[in-house]
Amino acid sequence: MTESAASPQPLPATPPIYRPFTIARAGELAAYKDLTAASHAQITPVFIVAARDWDYDNEVFAKSPTAHLADLPKKLHAARGDRLAYIDLSLLDDEGLVHGQHPLHWLVTEAQKLGLLLMPLATPQSSAAFLAAAKSLHAANGRGIGIRLTTNDWPGINAAAATTVMSAVGAGHSDVDLFLDFEAKVDALVVAAIQNEMHAASSTGWRHITTGGHSWPKDLPTGQGTFVLRRAELAQYTASYLGLKGISALLPDFFDHLVANPEVTLDIDPKLLTISATLRYAAEAQWVFVRGGLYKASGGKGKGGASVAPALQALIGHTLYGTPVRTKAETWIEAAAAGGPSGNPMTWRRWATYRHIEVTLHSLANSL
Repeated sequence: MTESAASPQPLPATPPIYRPFTIARAGELAAYKDLTAASHAQITPVFIVAARDWDYDNEVFAKSPTAHLADLPKKLHAARGDRLAYIDLSLLDDEGLVHGQHPLHWLVTEAQKLGLLLMPLATPQSSAAFLAAAKSLHAANGRGIGIRLTTNDWPGINAAAATTVMSAVGAGHSDVDLFLDFEAKVDALVVAAIQNEMHAASSTGWRHITTGGHSWPKDLPTGQGTFVLRRAELAQYTASYLGLKGISALLPDFFDHLVANPEVTLDIDPKLLTISATLRYAAEAQWVFVRGGLYKASGGKGKGGASVAPALQALIGHTLYGTPVRTKAETWIEAAAAGGPSGNPMTWRRWATYRHIEVTLHSLANSL
Protein backbone atom coordinates (compact mmCIF):
# COMPACT_ATOMS: atom_id res chain seq x y z
CA MET A 1 0.00 0.00 0.00
CA THR A 2 1.50 3.31 -1.01
CA GLU A 3 0.28 6.86 -0.72
CA SER A 4 1.05 10.05 -2.56
CA ALA A 5 0.81 13.60 -1.32
CA ALA A 6 -2.36 14.13 -3.35
CA SER A 7 -4.22 10.86 -2.76
CA PRO A 8 -7.59 10.88 -0.97
CA GLN A 9 -8.28 8.98 2.24
CA PRO A 10 -8.89 5.29 1.37
CA LEU A 11 -12.43 4.13 2.15
CA PRO A 12 -11.64 2.24 4.26
CA ALA A 13 -7.87 2.07 4.76
CA THR A 14 -7.01 -1.60 5.40
CA PRO A 15 -4.57 -1.94 6.99
CA PRO A 16 -4.06 1.61 8.21
CA ILE A 17 -1.03 3.63 7.19
CA TYR A 18 1.48 3.93 10.03
CA ARG A 19 2.97 7.42 10.50
CA PRO A 20 5.53 7.17 13.33
CA PHE A 21 7.10 10.32 14.76
CA THR A 22 10.83 9.68 14.50
CA ILE A 23 13.70 11.77 15.84
CA ALA A 24 16.15 12.03 12.93
CA ARG A 25 19.17 10.62 14.76
CA ALA A 26 21.67 7.99 13.69
CA GLY A 27 20.06 4.97 15.39
CA GLU A 28 16.53 5.71 14.25
CA LEU A 29 17.59 6.47 10.68
CA ALA A 30 19.63 3.26 10.54
CA ALA A 31 16.45 1.36 11.42
CA TYR A 32 14.70 2.76 8.35
CA LYS A 33 17.55 1.53 6.16
CA ASP A 34 16.85 -1.99 7.44
CA LEU A 35 13.19 -1.93 6.39
CA THR A 36 12.07 -3.73 3.24
CA ALA A 37 10.33 -1.92 0.40
CA ALA A 38 7.08 -3.62 1.48
CA SER A 39 7.39 -2.17 4.99
CA HIS A 40 8.26 1.29 3.65
CA ALA A 41 5.09 1.17 1.54
CA GLN A 42 2.96 0.85 4.70
CA ILE A 43 4.48 3.80 6.55
CA THR A 44 4.90 7.54 6.09
CA PRO A 45 7.24 8.71 8.86
CA VAL A 46 7.31 12.11 10.49
CA PHE A 47 11.00 12.98 10.79
CA ILE A 48 11.62 15.32 13.72
CA VAL A 49 14.81 17.32 13.31
CA ALA A 50 16.80 17.00 16.52
CA ALA A 51 17.66 20.10 18.53
CA ARG A 52 21.14 21.48 18.20
CA ASP A 53 23.71 20.12 20.64
CA TRP A 54 24.91 22.42 23.40
CA ASP A 55 28.59 23.04 24.12
CA TYR A 56 28.62 22.93 27.91
CA ASP A 57 32.24 24.06 28.14
CA ASN A 58 31.69 27.29 26.21
CA GLU A 59 27.97 27.79 26.89
CA VAL A 60 27.05 28.09 23.20
CA PHE A 61 25.45 25.88 20.57
CA ALA A 62 27.97 23.39 19.25
CA LYS A 63 27.00 24.12 15.62
CA SER A 64 25.30 26.83 13.61
CA PRO A 65 21.90 25.97 12.08
CA THR A 66 23.62 25.60 8.70
CA ALA A 67 26.22 23.17 10.02
CA HIS A 68 23.62 21.29 12.07
CA LEU A 69 21.44 20.62 9.02
CA ALA A 70 24.17 20.29 6.39
CA ASP A 71 24.06 16.51 5.95
CA LEU A 72 20.46 15.92 6.98
CA PRO A 73 18.89 15.77 3.48
CA LYS A 74 21.34 13.02 2.47
CA LYS A 75 20.78 11.14 5.72
CA LEU A 76 16.99 11.31 5.37
CA HIS A 77 17.17 10.18 1.76
CA ALA A 78 19.44 7.28 2.71
CA ALA A 79 16.85 6.24 5.30
CA ARG A 80 13.64 6.76 3.31
CA GLY A 81 14.69 6.78 -0.36
CA ASP A 82 12.56 8.32 -3.10
CA ARG A 83 9.39 8.32 -1.04
CA LEU A 84 7.17 10.69 0.94
CA ALA A 85 7.78 11.75 4.55
CA TYR A 86 6.82 14.62 6.83
CA ILE A 87 9.35 17.01 8.34
CA ASP A 88 8.86 18.48 11.82
CA LEU A 89 11.05 21.43 12.84
CA SER A 90 9.34 22.13 16.15
CA LEU A 91 12.65 21.74 18.02
CA LEU A 92 14.35 24.27 15.72
CA ASP A 93 11.74 26.95 15.00
CA ASP A 94 13.23 30.43 14.48
CA GLU A 95 16.84 29.42 15.14
CA GLY A 96 18.28 31.19 12.11
CA LEU A 97 18.55 30.92 8.34
CA VAL A 98 20.32 28.21 6.36
CA HIS A 99 22.06 29.52 3.26
CA GLY A 100 19.78 32.53 3.38
CA GLN A 101 16.58 30.45 3.56
CA HIS A 102 14.26 29.30 6.31
CA PRO A 103 15.47 25.84 7.43
CA LEU A 104 12.18 24.27 6.30
CA HIS A 105 12.50 25.65 2.78
CA TRP A 106 16.15 24.62 2.51
CA LEU A 107 15.57 21.07 3.81
CA VAL A 108 12.57 20.35 1.59
CA THR A 109 14.28 21.79 -1.49
CA GLU A 110 17.56 19.92 -0.94
CA ALA A 111 15.77 16.65 -0.19
CA GLN A 112 13.70 16.95 -3.35
CA LYS A 113 16.89 17.27 -5.41
CA LEU A 114 17.80 13.80 -4.11
CA GLY A 115 14.33 12.36 -4.76
CA LEU A 116 12.91 12.47 -1.22
CA LEU A 117 9.55 14.25 -0.96
CA LEU A 118 9.13 16.07 2.34
CA MET A 119 5.92 17.67 3.56
CA PRO A 120 5.87 20.21 6.44
CA LEU A 121 4.25 19.19 9.72
CA ALA A 122 2.79 22.25 11.44
CA THR A 123 0.94 22.96 14.69
CA PRO A 124 -1.07 25.97 15.91
CA GLN A 125 2.14 26.97 17.72
CA SER A 126 4.28 27.04 14.56
CA SER A 127 5.98 30.36 13.94
CA ALA A 128 4.87 32.78 11.26
CA ALA A 129 8.21 32.22 9.52
CA PHE A 130 7.67 28.46 9.43
CA LEU A 131 4.15 28.85 8.05
CA ALA A 132 5.35 31.33 5.43
CA ALA A 133 7.96 28.81 4.28
CA ALA A 134 5.31 26.08 4.21
CA LYS A 135 3.06 28.33 2.12
CA SER A 136 5.82 28.95 -0.40
CA LEU A 137 6.55 25.23 -0.66
CA HIS A 138 2.88 24.29 -1.08
CA ALA A 139 2.48 26.89 -3.83
CA ALA A 140 5.52 25.45 -5.59
CA ASN A 141 4.93 21.71 -5.25
CA GLY A 142 1.25 21.31 -4.29
CA ARG A 143 2.25 18.70 -1.73
CA GLY A 144 0.13 20.12 1.06
CA ILE A 145 0.81 20.03 4.76
CA GLY A 146 0.39 17.94 7.88
CA ILE A 147 -1.21 19.58 10.92
CA ARG A 148 -0.83 18.07 14.40
CA LEU A 149 -3.48 19.03 16.95
CA THR A 150 -3.52 18.07 20.62
CA THR A 151 -6.91 17.39 22.22
CA ASN A 152 -7.75 21.01 23.13
CA ASP A 153 -7.42 21.96 19.47
CA TRP A 154 -9.27 19.07 17.79
CA PRO A 155 -11.80 20.40 15.24
CA GLY A 156 -14.80 19.37 17.35
CA ILE A 157 -13.47 21.45 20.27
CA ASN A 158 -11.62 24.33 18.62
CA ALA A 159 -12.39 24.48 14.91
CA ALA A 160 -10.31 27.62 14.48
CA ALA A 161 -7.00 25.93 15.34
CA ALA A 162 -6.55 23.99 12.11
CA THR A 163 -8.33 26.65 10.04
CA THR A 164 -5.83 29.30 11.14
CA VAL A 165 -2.88 27.14 10.07
CA MET A 166 -4.55 26.27 6.76
CA SER A 167 -5.22 29.91 6.02
CA ALA A 168 -1.60 30.85 6.73
CA VAL A 169 -0.38 28.13 4.37
CA GLY A 170 -2.99 28.67 1.67
CA ALA A 171 -4.20 25.07 1.96
CA GLY A 172 -7.70 23.59 1.78
CA HIS A 173 -9.01 20.54 3.59
CA SER A 174 -8.06 18.29 0.68
CA ASP A 175 -4.44 19.45 1.05
CA VAL A 176 -4.21 18.58 4.75
CA ASP A 177 -3.18 15.44 6.57
CA LEU A 178 -4.62 15.90 10.05
CA PHE A 179 -2.91 14.36 13.10
CA LEU A 180 -5.19 14.09 16.14
CA ASP A 181 -2.80 13.66 19.06
CA PHE A 182 -4.25 12.35 22.31
CA GLU A 183 -0.74 12.48 23.82
CA ALA A 184 -0.56 10.29 26.94
CA LYS A 185 -4.30 10.53 27.73
CA VAL A 186 -5.80 7.06 27.93
CA ASP A 187 -9.46 6.59 28.87
CA ALA A 188 -12.86 5.83 27.39
CA LEU A 189 -13.57 9.55 26.89
CA VAL A 190 -10.67 9.83 24.43
CA VAL A 191 -11.92 6.80 22.49
CA ALA A 192 -15.36 8.42 22.25
CA ALA A 193 -13.80 11.74 21.21
CA ILE A 194 -11.85 10.06 18.41
CA GLN A 195 -14.99 8.37 17.16
CA ASN A 196 -16.91 11.66 17.26
CA GLU A 197 -14.16 13.42 15.31
CA MET A 198 -14.11 10.71 12.65
CA HIS A 199 -17.90 10.79 12.24
CA ALA A 200 -17.80 14.58 11.86
CA ALA A 201 -14.88 14.36 9.42
CA SER A 202 -16.86 12.22 6.97
CA SER A 203 -18.19 15.38 5.33
CA THR A 204 -15.16 17.62 5.89
CA GLY A 205 -12.78 16.41 3.20
CA TRP A 206 -9.49 16.04 5.04
CA ARG A 207 -7.00 14.17 2.87
CA HIS A 208 -5.92 11.86 5.71
CA ILE A 209 -6.69 11.66 9.42
CA THR A 210 -4.23 9.96 11.74
CA THR A 211 -4.73 9.45 15.46
CA GLY A 212 -2.26 8.40 18.11
CA GLY A 213 -0.21 9.38 21.10
CA HIS A 214 2.55 8.06 23.33
CA SER A 215 2.93 5.94 26.42
CA TRP A 216 6.65 5.29 26.73
CA PRO A 217 7.24 6.54 30.31
CA LYS A 218 9.14 9.71 31.12
CA ASP A 219 10.62 7.98 34.16
CA LEU A 220 11.79 4.44 33.55
CA PRO A 221 11.99 1.77 36.25
CA THR A 222 15.23 1.98 38.20
CA GLY A 223 17.88 -0.66 38.74
CA GLN A 224 18.87 -3.68 36.73
CA GLY A 225 16.22 -6.10 35.57
CA THR A 226 13.52 -6.89 33.04
CA PHE A 227 10.41 -4.72 33.04
CA VAL A 228 7.13 -4.95 31.09
CA LEU A 229 5.57 -1.64 29.98
CA ARG A 230 2.10 -1.28 28.48
CA ARG A 231 1.76 0.16 24.95
CA ALA A 232 -1.36 2.11 25.90
CA GLU A 233 -1.54 4.30 22.79
CA LEU A 234 -1.83 1.26 20.51
CA ALA A 235 -4.57 -0.26 22.67
CA GLN A 236 -6.52 3.01 22.66
CA TYR A 237 -6.16 3.43 18.92
CA THR A 238 -7.32 -0.16 18.36
CA ALA A 239 -10.40 0.39 20.54
CA SER A 240 -11.38 3.54 18.64
CA TYR A 241 -10.73 1.94 15.24
CA LEU A 242 -12.77 -1.18 15.98
CA GLY A 243 -15.60 0.99 17.30
CA LEU A 244 -15.70 2.79 13.94
CA LYS A 245 -15.17 -0.17 11.65
CA GLY A 246 -18.26 -0.88 9.59
CA ILE A 247 -19.97 2.29 10.85
CA SER A 248 -18.00 5.32 9.69
CA ALA A 249 -16.93 6.11 6.14
CA LEU A 250 -13.60 7.25 7.53
CA LEU A 251 -11.16 5.15 9.53
CA PRO A 252 -8.12 6.75 11.12
CA ASP A 253 -4.52 5.85 10.42
CA PHE A 254 -2.08 5.46 13.33
CA PHE A 255 0.93 7.24 14.76
CA ASP A 256 3.08 6.88 17.83
CA HIS A 257 6.53 7.99 18.95
CA LEU A 258 8.23 4.60 18.60
CA VAL A 259 10.24 3.70 21.70
CA ALA A 260 10.56 7.25 23.04
CA ASN A 261 8.72 9.78 25.14
CA PRO A 262 8.43 13.07 23.22
CA GLU A 263 8.46 15.11 26.41
CA VAL A 264 11.84 13.86 27.62
CA THR A 265 14.77 16.21 27.08
CA LEU A 266 18.35 15.53 28.09
CA ASP A 267 19.90 18.59 29.74
CA ILE A 268 23.25 17.21 30.83
CA ASP A 269 26.78 17.31 29.48
CA PRO A 270 27.23 14.02 27.55
CA LYS A 271 30.70 13.67 29.05
CA LEU A 272 29.05 13.22 32.47
CA LEU A 273 26.52 10.60 31.39
CA THR A 274 26.42 7.19 32.99
CA ILE A 275 25.07 4.63 30.51
CA SER A 276 23.71 1.17 31.30
CA ALA A 277 23.25 -1.61 28.76
CA THR A 278 19.58 -1.42 27.75
CA LEU A 279 17.19 -2.54 25.06
CA ARG A 280 13.60 -1.45 24.35
CA TYR A 281 11.77 -4.37 22.80
CA ALA A 282 8.28 -4.18 21.30
CA ALA A 283 5.91 -7.09 21.85
CA GLU A 284 2.57 -5.87 20.44
CA ALA A 285 0.56 -4.85 23.51
CA GLN A 286 3.66 -4.32 25.66
CA TRP A 287 7.30 -3.40 25.56
CA VAL A 288 9.95 -5.39 27.38
CA PHE A 289 12.62 -3.08 28.77
CA VAL A 290 15.84 -4.69 29.93
CA ARG A 291 18.60 -2.91 31.81
CA GLY A 292 21.92 -4.57 32.54
CA GLY A 293 25.17 -3.40 34.08
CA LEU A 294 27.08 -0.19 33.47
CA TYR A 295 28.26 0.25 29.90
CA LYS A 296 29.88 3.66 30.48
CA ALA A 297 30.72 5.26 33.82
CA SER A 298 33.38 7.41 35.37
CA GLY A 299 36.35 5.97 37.20
CA GLY A 300 36.57 2.87 35.03
CA LYS A 301 33.36 1.44 36.46
CA GLY A 302 31.81 0.82 33.05
CA LYS A 303 32.22 -2.66 31.58
CA GLY A 304 31.63 -1.68 27.95
CA GLY A 305 30.42 -4.49 25.71
CA ALA A 306 30.68 -7.05 28.51
CA SER A 307 27.58 -5.48 30.11
CA VAL A 308 25.40 -6.10 27.06
CA ALA A 309 25.25 -9.89 26.64
CA PRO A 310 23.73 -10.65 30.09
CA ALA A 311 20.93 -8.10 29.50
CA LEU A 312 20.13 -9.61 26.11
CA GLN A 313 20.21 -13.13 27.54
CA ALA A 314 17.59 -12.05 30.09
CA LEU A 315 15.47 -10.64 27.24
CA ILE A 316 15.72 -13.87 25.25
CA GLY A 317 14.48 -15.78 28.28
CA HIS A 318 11.36 -13.63 28.64
CA THR A 319 8.00 -15.13 27.61
CA LEU A 320 7.28 -12.17 25.30
CA TYR A 321 10.50 -12.57 23.35
CA GLY A 322 9.85 -13.27 19.66
CA THR A 323 6.12 -12.51 19.94
CA PRO A 324 3.95 -11.88 17.99
CA VAL A 325 6.50 -12.14 15.18
CA ARG A 326 10.24 -12.58 14.75
CA THR A 327 12.19 -9.92 12.84
CA LYS A 328 15.76 -9.21 11.81
CA ALA A 329 16.26 -7.68 15.26
CA GLU A 330 16.31 -11.14 16.83
CA THR A 331 19.26 -12.12 14.64
CA TRP A 332 21.35 -9.31 16.11
CA ILE A 333 20.06 -9.85 19.66
CA GLU A 334 20.88 -13.53 19.66
CA ALA A 335 24.32 -13.01 18.12
CA ALA A 336 25.20 -10.30 20.65
CA ALA A 337 23.85 -12.39 23.53
CA ALA A 338 26.17 -15.21 22.43
CA GLY A 339 29.22 -12.95 22.56
CA GLY A 340 29.08 -11.26 19.15
CA PRO A 341 29.45 -7.51 18.56
CA SER A 342 27.47 -5.72 21.26
CA GLY A 343 27.22 -2.38 19.55
CA ASN A 344 26.57 0.85 21.45
CA PRO A 345 23.55 3.02 22.38
CA MET A 346 23.04 3.91 18.71
CA THR A 347 22.96 0.20 17.80
CA TRP A 348 20.51 -0.57 20.58
CA ARG A 349 18.17 2.22 19.42
CA ARG A 350 18.49 1.04 15.81
CA TRP A 351 17.22 -2.45 16.58
CA ALA A 352 14.63 -1.24 19.10
CA THR A 353 13.20 1.11 16.46
CA TYR A 354 13.30 -1.47 13.69
CA ARG A 355 11.55 -4.09 15.82
CA HIS A 356 8.92 -1.60 16.98
CA ILE A 357 8.03 -0.64 13.40
CA GLU A 358 7.76 -4.25 12.21
CA VAL A 359 5.68 -5.35 15.21
CA THR A 360 3.36 -2.35 14.80
CA LEU A 361 2.85 -3.11 11.11
CA HIS A 362 2.07 -6.71 12.05
CA SER A 363 -0.50 -5.54 14.61
CA LEU A 364 -2.17 -3.12 12.22
CA ALA A 365 -2.44 -5.80 9.56
CA ASN A 366 -3.69 -8.59 11.83
CA SER A 367 -5.57 -7.05 14.78
CA LEU A 368 -8.05 -4.71 13.12
